[in-house]
Parts: sequence; C-alpha cells; structure tokens
Amino acid sequence: MSDSCRGSAAAAVSNGMITDALAEGLKDGGLHLITNYPGFHSNELFDRAGGAITSSNERNAYAVAWGAAVAGWRSAVTFKNVGLNDAADAFLNSHALGLTAGLAVVVFDDIDVEHSQLRQDSRHFFRFFGGLWLEPASLQSAYDLAREAFVLSERFGVPVVLRVTNLLYGKLGSWQRRAPVDAPSVVFHRDPARFVMHPTHWEAHRQAMAARQTAIQDWVDARYSAWSPGALEETVHVVCGPAGAGDMAGLSGNPLRVETLPLPEAPLRAVLASGRPMAVHEYGDSVAADLVRSRAGNAAVAALPLSHAHARHRYHCADRHERLFQALRAVPGRVVCGDLGSFTMDPHQTLDVCLCYGASVGVATGMALVRPDAPVFCITGDGAYLHWGRAALDEALARDVSFVLAVFDNGGCRGTGGQVIPGDLRLVDSRVRRVEMDYRETTVEAFGRILSDCLSRRGISLLCIRTD
Repeated sequence: MSDSCRGSAAAAVSNGMITDALAEGLKDGGLHLITNYPGFHSNELFDRAGGAITSSNERNAYAVAWGAAVAGWRSAVTFKNVGLNDAADAFLNSHALGLTAGLAVVVFDDIDVEHSQLRQDSRHFFRFFGGLWLEPASLQSAYDLAREAFVLSERFGVPVVLRVTNLLYGKLGSWQRRAPVDAPSVVFHRDPARFVMHPTHWEAHRQAMAARQTAIQDWVDARYSAWSPGALEETVHVVCGPAGAGDMAGLSGNPLRVETLPLPEAPLRAVLASGRPMAVHEYGDSVAADLVRSRAGNAAVAALPLSHAHARHRYHCADRHERLFQALRAVPGRVVCGDLGSFTMDPHQTLDVCLCYGASVGVATGMALVRPDAPVFCITGDGAYLHWGRAALDEALARDVSFVLAVFDNGGCRGTGGQVIPGDLRLVDSRVRRVEMDYRETTVEAFGRILSDCLSRRGISLLCIRTD
C-alpha cells in the first residue's frame, strides 16, 4: 500500500458506515497491506482501505498477509465467515507461529444469512487455539479497535480478529478519529524454530501459545477490572458486541458490556462462585454462554440472542443464463453440478447439486467416477473456477473421467462487484477440448448442438462462455 493510503488525524467523520470506520481505524493504526477475497462487505472494506489486488482465494489472501506481517509490514486480511473456513489451516497455524509486525483479521459474520449459503458463527474457531477476538459494539468502537489491532497483535504475537456481524451493517454514524499510530520499524530475523511449522517444533509452539494466552487473559481482565455486578439479588447480564436499545432495556443491575474473546475471567469469577444467575446476550451461536457455562459450576446461565429486526434476504434467483440452462434440461438423465454464484438458483432449479464455492469441478469428478455413462455437467463462474476449480481439473484429468465443464467468463466476480481474480481461464492442455463462445450470440439450439457434440466425445470438454 502506498503512503498516500495512510490515515491522518482528522475531526469527527459523519455519515460513515462500518466499513468506513474499520478502514480509517486500520489506516490510522499503521496499515501497510490489506488482502481480500470478496464476499459480504469484506470487499467494501478492502476498497475503502486502499486494497489493490484481489487474492485468488481466502487461503492465499491470509498467507500473503501473514507473510508480509512476518517480514515487517502491518497487514490486514478480510473475508466473510465462510471464507475463514477456506483460510482455516493458515489461520490456525499462524497462532502457533506468531508474527513480527501486526496482523488484523477482519471477519464479516453473516449471521442472518443475507448473502451467504449458511449460518455460521466464526467464533467457534476460538475454541482451537484461543487468541484475541474483538467485536465492536459501535462505529466508534470499530474505529478504535481497528486502530489498536496492530499494536495488540505485536504485543501478544497473535493475529487479532475483528468480528463484525449484521447488527452493524447499514448503520450510519460518526466517530472521532485520533492521531495515527507510529508503526515501529521491524525487520525479519531468521528463526526456523519459531517460524517453521513442523512437528519437531510443536512442543515449543504449544508452550509459546499458552504463554501468549495467559498474557491476553491478563490484558482482558484488566480491561474490565472496574466493573461491578450490581445488587446481589439481581441476575448478572453479560452483553457481547453491539446490543441495541431494545436489548438493553429492562436489564437489571449493571450489565457487563464485552467486546473480547476471551471473556474477562477475573470479573466473572466471583459472580460464578456466588451462584448468582447469569444471562449472556450475544449475536450468533451460544459461544460466549457456553464458555461461561464451562466455568459456572451449579450457577444457572441463560443464553439469550440479541435481536436484529432488519435482516435483508434478497437472494439471487435469475434466469440470465436461461438459454444454456434450457439446453441442459433437455439432456435426458443429466446431472448438473454447480457452484455458488448468481446462477446457482434459477426459476427452474436447473442445478442438481452444489456443495460450496469453487467445489463444482471436484463434485463433477466424483459424480462422473460413479456414473461414467451419465451426462455429467459442471457449471461455474470465473471467480469460483480460479478459486479452486482450476486446480481440481488436474485431478479430474488424472482420474480419466468425462464431463462437460462450462465456465462463465464474466471478467471478474459478478456477484460482489466484478473483482478481477488473478489467473487464466484459457487452459492449455491437449487432453481437454476447449470451445469458446459468446453467450449473447448463442441460441438455445446452438447450445444444444454444442453440448451434444461434447457428450459424444470421451474426456473433458471446457466451454468458456463470455457473458459481457
């Protein structure tokens, strides 16, 4: 990232949104590089923070950001909740290895399934190796925590996760910017025992993680040391993240507002020992409530969800590829494997199976192995194909299966704004028959003839279909 993208001290910023607050916080915190694979507002943050090149997938986005942080740049990586699944191996290993400069991981948790394929709470990853997770309760808090994330990451030697949920999306507000944080000059020094993931180093890594987690817990406890629970006869309320006025109304005593995982142990220990009833309010699964219950003994702990009355469920159900899909539906005994994208759900439900983003080539390979005589089709977009499908095609060729692979060449990820993914759709392999066409100039009948010709041939046929 160029120096021109760095933040500067300014007056309060009005009419901003969560991605604006996070971007300014990261930049004022010393951000040098941000990486991203697009999905559910993460690409908006990437753009606002000055991101330039979209990564080929979430795992590589994480690897690039971690590599830069180890080399000495304060870095950030952002994706949506299911993107963390793809990056999980790198994410978890980085907790064991540590880093040199700060690394912020901004995860957009689509709890309301507004633009995702399933409901997933990313905080379950905390159960593996702990670390430090921050969940801002407001736009001001989002700015402050993003600005502080790199300092905390360097202090504790862990990636710091900022979890953002649907509760803050779409809200306008203001926040006070502060002076930019001076980023110390750090240089990578060779240390294989620290930075090489290998079983010979595991015990040392385990001990280092335990020491880091103790230091993180001490910092969290100090952060909430001034809190007191209120009258003895009242239920103790723990409120995680951005609770609205309706959630806070009527809560007895002095609710503990928490923006961290781990939870504050010391302030809650005396309450749990007293046996007083507790209620944990959070958005998503009962992750925080379960952590409290694991320490509660005989104390009653209720898990109460925070409310969100304005979830927006506007799902893609388009017929923009109907000429191809009509030709597919005319093939007797067909099996159509698809990817997640703007074409996944059409009015006729043409796709038969869809596992996850980028998996259609692998799924089609498995289908073709079991049903070698069936007409198997694989439908994907250029983003999903370059994300995972292109690499999976090598295995399909090695397994000597037959299917027709159709890739929509949209010039980028259509569903998230057209981000261009590094890579080339034009596979050069003599074992694959490649056909290029323009969707706008191809009729239903022409698609039917092309599909019939492909099915008459053994092996894999690749249809590159330009859409724009």
